[in-house]
Amino acid sequence: MVLVIGHLWHWYVIVYVIAIFIKGNGDYWLCLLTGSTVIYFIAAKRWSISFSFSILIVFLIGWFHNAAPNNLPPDQLTSLTNLQGTITSDLTLTDNSYSFDFKVRETVIKVYYFFDEEENTYEHIKSFQHGSFCTLHGTFQSDTNATNPGQFNYQEFLKKQGFSGQFVIADTNQANCEGSSFVQQLYNFRNTLLEKLNNNTDHFTMSWMKALLFGDRNLLPDETVKLFQNWGLSHLLAISGLHVGLLLTCLYFFGLYMVRMTKEQIQGIIVTILPIYPVIAGSAPSVWRASILALFLIVLRKWRIPLQTSSVLSLVFLAMTLADPYIVHSLAFQFSFLVTYSILFSKKIAADNIGNGWIILRISMISMLVILPLQINAFYQFQPLSILLNVIVIPYFSLFVLPFLLLICCSLMVPQFLPILNYIFHSIHHHFLVLLSTMDQLISNTWTVGSLPAPYIMIYYLILLCFFILLEKERELEAFLMGTLLVGSLMIISIFPYLDSNGRITILDIGQGDAIIVELPHRSNVFLIDAGGRMNKDYSSATSSVYEQIIRPYLHSRGISKLDAIIASHGDNDHIGSFPFIVKDFQVNYLITSAFFNEQYVKDYNQLNRRMIHQPTKAGSEIIMGNHKLKVLHPYKDMEDTNENSLVLYAKFGGLSWLFTGDIGEESEVELLNNYPKLQVDVLKVAHHGSDTSTSEEFLLETQPLISIISVGRRNRYGHPSADVVDRLESSSNIVLRTDEHGAVTYIFNNKSGTFSTYFPYDAVNNTKGNVQ
Repeated sequence: MVLVIGHLWHWYVIVYVIAIFIKGNGDYWLCLLTGSTVIYFIAAKRWSISFSFSILIVFLIGWFHNAAPNNLPPDQLTSLTNLQGTITSDLTLTDNSYSFDFKVRETVIKVYYFFDEEENTYEHIKSFQHGSFCTLHGTFQSDTNATNPGQFNYQEFLKKQGFSGQFVIADTNQANCEGSSFVQQLYNFRNTLLEKLNNNTDHFTMSWMKALLFGDRNLLPDETVKLFQNWGLSHLLAISGLHVGLLLTCLYFFGLYMVRMTKEQIQGIIVTILPIYPVIAGSAPSVWRASILALFLIVLRKWRIPLQTSSVLSLVFLAMTLADPYIVHSLAFQFSFLVTYSILFSKKIAADNIGNGWIILRISMISMLVILPLQINAFYQFQPLSILLNVIVIPYFSLFVLPFLLLICCSLMVPQFLPILNYIFHSIHHHFLVLLSTMDQLISNTWTVGSLPAPYIMIYYLILLCFFILLEKERELEAFLMGTLLVGSLMIISIFPYLDSNGRITILDIGQGDAIIVELPHRSNVFLIDAGGRMNKDYSSATSSVYEQIIRPYLHSRGISKLDAIIASHGDNDHIGSFPFIVKDFQVNYLITSAFFNEQYVKDYNQLNRRMIHQPTKAGSEIIMGNHKLKVLHPYKDMEDTNENSLVLYAKFGGLSWLFTGDIGEESEVELLNNYPKLQVDVLKVAHHGSDTSTSEEFLLETQPLISIISVGRRNRYGHPSADVVDRLESSSNIVLRTDEHGAVTYIFNNKSGTFSTYFPYDAVNNTKGNVQ
């Protein structure tokens, strides 16, 4: 992959990338461009005084341009309950909220309003318009930091997008807005067009039209979005260069052959449309990149200025980063530019006297390999077969889906054809989705890698660069060996946990509930003890939010795709609410419960995962997990109470004895002490989230735990943990770790010892920073 770079704007891109990398923002993938260019210039001996001077000047520009101030809001701002400022974006609407960007003086804030289902959201929306000067009443939300490994850090996300905080509107009746901007007229046009389409198409067609033409995929079913994510096809659900290119092609075809316009007239219309379409299409970075690139190419060709496409792309990068320095942290921006640069610099590899099918296959391979570390660090997994599937799906979307949706959109002028077109699209595309879903069920081979260490990313890109260079020079055998090394390096990263002699116990912070994940040394076994969920509004069942936002990301970040067992202490939703989603998505070998567990739950889980074996147990038995034994101490009999029927497990990990108590109360504690009078433990998982119904003084005097862990939600409505329980634990010289204060608690152990750490720093003496030995 030879990079012939000799223009100042190319150096802006490179130096901007270097500045971000040196400043430690974690965008190590950006070193691909830097490393590739340096290697080329060293090999070709293209260095000169003028180049060196350009590097110095542009480096300083890139450094100071990217040197953003601290985005954390000052105390005087976060303490305000009334804000005055200007709306600087369109409204983003979800099922229960809408949000917009709000500029207060020189500070940009993300504003949310959460509404009930019965509220009239239209009345709320129409009062907030782009450019409106508003007075808002509400509070700043400060608890948006991640509290678990692998969890999406929303606070960090806001910071990298240039926001200084998140403000939640308390009452829209107290909001006062005046005026609007020209951009709002574009949004109004978009909304009017969407309303007409919605009135003339069914929900299925409308959901795809909104996603592929207007950048809003909220109407697409979650199952469809997840299906495309699993197969690495998410780029087809987001408007990108493919969509913009097809739109321009259709405009050219329609103008030249249907309306008989001249090329100059068509170019004039396109030049007018290109700056407007990204706003109508949702303002995604990939749409702006494609639209500005097309605009630059048309204008430069019109003015007869000879520039390579790669040079124009660098100018687009320059324009977008000057307009918004924070955009470089957008995943869509990173994907878009990295893929486009790679395809441009790999023309010889991608299209060297081969058929169209092979061209698509090679472009798909180049695109996947170039963004692979970025994709894995964002989603922890990828689908290797997506390269082959893209050969079929990309032409299908290019030749049928997108043109047909454009045709339906244009048919608003002739509404008589809309029912027929709508029926054709629905019939064909529905069968395509059914086929894709069937493939997913039969041959889904998602590779869960886990998070990648930063040094490996550098090594990966060096190997990838050598692979492309060898392919370009037609040294197939050496290229094959380099490609084998690339795949082998990913396999080595994937098997690292199986070579690790340390085990790990993680008590996740899921709020008011329990979720404990145990990984034994060499990953001989991985099992869960409970996995609670957050209740829905009527408290009838648990939602998937805890599973999707905390449990699944943690498991995937650790490279875990299957579980040897899930152990249910008892049948309350704050302990098993996420079980249905786990058994559906993961390979689970055993479901272990007490003998008095609700049989209906077991039947429901078996419907979702028929290969899973139910293993009931009770006091006196043992659960064998690899080289470790979990002794079941309770219950002996049916206590006729869900909490009192909790499994109580005793085990040793890393030289420490652990007692997992579920939600037992004082009655079960008395029974435990009667049956095991010499029961002493080093680590106590405190029962019932620290409720005063358990953890009695007598129980603590007998068991004498050194470390107690309370899994409890922040500001929960039950008042857990009880102040009396905390006092009893602390008065017995006990180290108390709480998920509401310290986040997830992790214990890394070997055969003889282990070390505790918390997601938020904790010190046993000063309550500041450190680990607990």
